[in-house]
Amino acid sequence: MLKYLLILCVSMIWPSISNAANWTNNSNNTSNTIPNHKHNCGKPDSDSITYFENGVKFKVDNKDIGKCSTDPHPFKSTKPYSERAEITFTYQLKRNKTHRIRFNMNISEGFSGPNRNETWFQVKCGTDSAVMAYLKKGHFPFKFRLANATNDERFVSRKSPIQRFYRMWFPIEIIYNNRVTSELSIYIDGQPIMEKQEFKQISDCRKSETFRLGIYRGGHEIIPNVTSEIMYKDIVFETLK
Repeated sequence: MLKYLLILCVSMIWPSISNAANWTNNSNNTSNTIPNHKHNCGKPDSDSITYFENGVKFKVDNKDIGKCSTDPHPFKSTKPYSERAEITFTYQLKRNKTHRIRFNMNISEGFSGPNRNETWFQVKCGTDSAVMAYLKKGHFPFKFRLANATNDERFVSRKSPIQRFYRMWFPIEIIYNNRVTSELSIYIDGQPIMEKQEFKQISDCRKSETFRLGIYRGGHEIIPNVTSEIMYKDIVFETLK
């Protein structure tokens, strides 16, 4: 009788455990201070997403093809496949609110390939991107695609307000207002990359959006992508109003 009761209890609680595992801190995480999240479509290599105390590291090598269903396939004529290592947070960027995201960031290597921009964060509305934030060494290292793939898409390039931002920790603050006319402000080490940059919100996003950290970039068959590695720690989400 005891055996059957035990089997019954396990069968009742297992579905809830399974569902919870989809949105949780990774089992290799050494700290519970990273907000709840999941790997976006898994990871291409064992070292693509790794954890340390209070933080997470992303590493993408050449031909680290992502695990999303579209990643192995060409996109128009611009890329034969996509490389990816990302996490998506459970925190919802609810519509008609102002949200603040803060973290410390360390760009360890890469983001210097001649042929590709690479993301360091994204704001997603389903499969569409309200914000794609790119990073690439050069005179204008910060680039942003706003309201991606819509008639209101905007592409904005910005210089870095600080001289050195590789291989060192520095604070990032993102203030995102996702009303019909959205505003995006981003600060690095307290200095603005952009302030109150307006763009039209994706009309299909009626309730909320999600936030991703990590690397997403197009692959290349002729010119190999360089290895890119970036770390984040002390990640905090807030709804301001």
